[in-house]
Amino acid sequence: TKPPDLSALPQIRLCIPCVHEPGVAPKNWLAQVKRASAEGKAELFIYEYTANRWTMCEDQSSFQAAFDGLRPWVRVYSCLVAAAMGKGHMNYQTATSALDTAVELGLLRRFAVTTVRSDLKRTVTENMDDYHIEELT
Repeated sequence: TKPPDLSALPQIRLCIPCVHEPGVAPKNWLAQVKRASAEGKAELFIYEYTANRWTMCEDQSSFQAAFDGLRPWVRVYSCLVAAAMGKGHMNYQTATSALDTAVELGLLRRFAVTTVRSDLKRTVTENMDDYHIEELT
């Protein structure tokens, strides 16, 4: 059977800590979510996790400030973590989807992702049995 089309569901693109003082654990988290607007167009929305619940933010400046404060490698790592959280697992497709998000955000260049995909595919195929190779196609 063909898997269901999940493209219309919200996609967590990034989940990052709010701006906080160095050496102090962040209390709140921000998530950038891609989902359909009321008009049906894909748009980006920001949610903040505070007091054990997620609420939508009207102002995206807090997300941008938190994002700008992260080191580049943490930004890419955040893409990978968000992809894994959204899918409930990390496999080749989830990782490459996260890398595509990193390109969209300007964190990586397309040629770098092509190299990473090639290396990842080679590494995975060297460590998988034939039954799981189909995941890479």
